[in-house]
Amino acid sequence: MPSPVLPPVFSMDSFPRHWQGVCRAALTRYCEHPDKIAANRPMGMTRLRNEIMTDFDGWDAGIRVPDRSLMREDLEHWMSGKTYLSTTKFQYIDRWIRLNRRKYPLSEVLYGLVEYKEAQNRKTFSELYCRDYEDGVDDVDGVLSALSRGVVFSEILKAPEAASADPLSRVVTLSDFRQIILHFKDYSEKSISVSAVYIDTPISDLNPNPEKRMGKLLRVSNDSSSK
Repeated sequence: MPSPVLPPVFSMDSFPRHWQGVCRAALTRYCEHPDKIAANRPMGMTRLRNEIMTDFDGWDAGIRVPDRSLMREDLEHWMSGKTYLSTTKFQYIDRWIRLNRRKYPLSEVLYGLVEYKEAQNRKTFSELYCRDYEDGVDDVDGVLSALSRGVVFSEILKAPEAASADPLSRVVTLSDFRQIILHFKDYSEKSISVSAVYIDTPISDLNPNPEKRMGKLLRVSNDSSSK
């Protein structure tokens, strides 16, 4: 009994072309991964298609009977970058990537792709926005190095304060959040990548002993961060 096709991440009738482009880049790197190369050649479209559709293909006397919902030709044409797949076909690729995103080697491919995209973004932001630092911070790299891999927790937001902080908050439901967490990641080009997480329950309520979590967590209150 094949696993059901998962509901799409996106609520739209079709998948955004940007998401199809991201998945195409990920699968291209996946086919070129050392564990997938055979006879010094990247993984072919037939093998890739069979991996993606393994839960939907049938077997007859030991011979694979492909489910025609997504065929090698569809995948090959799409991987060439000449077209975008329909929702009916692309949902199988979306499903496979989401089911295997934490499994090696796809997890390594996705992590590398994210790092590459973030490095590009840092370079772009640096070129567009970085000022002349002669009159600014003397050791920008030192400051960014201190922040890198650090985690900053905001103070716990009280419900009345969050609800009345900004009229717009009622529209974007910011009043539902109780704490903001910033994760400072890699830095380069005098720019640093940051991930922001908004949570509706204080982290201390989720884990009474956050200091025991893996990694170094840097707690900075609003007062200390403004100094």
